[in-house]
Amino acid sequence: MSAQVAKPRKFLMRRWLNRRGKQSVAFVYADLCAESYLNLKDSGKKGERRYIEGEVTIGDCNRQITLTIEADDNTVEKLELLSNALLDVRDWLVEARGWRDGV
Repeated sequence: MSAQVAKPRKFLMRRWLNRRGKQSVAFVYADLCAESYLNLKDSGKKGERRYIEGEVTIGDCNRQITLTIEADDNTVEKLELLSNALLDVRDWLVEARGWRDGV
């Protein structure tokens, strides 16, 4: 039997991505938690266990992707690389729109 030993820490976030007046629904939604519990069953692994997990969902119209996150040693680095990749895409798109529009 396991018992809760600490209150879970929760991170909830929802952000709308479209400008006001746009008809489609574009969003980012995150639901993450950090919890701990007492392991009383497994004699070799008794004691407090802690874990961090959750999901980040990005949606636009009827398309969406969900990233399942389980925090390990390089989760923060992976998220940093992902955010840098998205910034690179944004920078390229700004330049490409300028080229398209003759600016």
